[in-house]
Amino acid sequence: MKCFMFLSRHSETLRGAVSGSNCYNKKGFTLLELLVVVLIIGILAAVALPQYQVAVKKSKLVSLMPLLRAISDAEDRFYLANGYYSYIGDLDVSIPQNYIYTYANRDFEYADGTFISQCGKLCGGSNGSTVTGRVNGVTITFYGQYSQPYQNARTCRTGGANKTGIKICKSLGGKSIPSGTSEALFLLP
Repeated sequence: MKCFMFLSRHSETLRGAVSGSNCYNKKGFTLLELLVVVLIIGILAAVALPQYQVAVKKSKLVSLMPLLRAISDAEDRFYLANGYYSYIGDLDVSIPQNYIYTYANRDFEYADGTFISQCGKLCGGSNGSTVTGRVNGVTITFYGQYSQPYQNARTCRTGGANKTGIKICKSLGGKSIPSGTSEALFLLP
């Protein structure tokens, strides 16, 4: 384009002199332009990938929460009717059947790393029923109506050094509470 503009502005003598030069129509991108595009894509990926990973883990936990609530509520109903806690298999609740491992029909592990556990009285320092779901090191616990010290509450727990887990717990609306261990504990709304 520049060569054409140059030729149209000057006299015939200059046009003849320039016609043998390397003025030709260039198509494509220069190496510098390609490097700039690759650099921009790399920067965007470095910023977006961690946020994407947090969103995927959070969505797995959020999709697990209705199941945990259903198990916790069924456990409370069973306790009211019978006076003792039972296992998930004895409750009127259906869990996904594609688990790869189960222990005593109360702990279920799935291929994607999801883990569901339920225990009754005096299990895990809780005086009452708890239902726990864990995905990639982040644990959501539903405490039953008769559980102490977190009666009818939900908590989010993760390792104290797990920054991704802490982000997930905070993004679920968790408020930090003392855990008494090296883990980070959040009380969920």
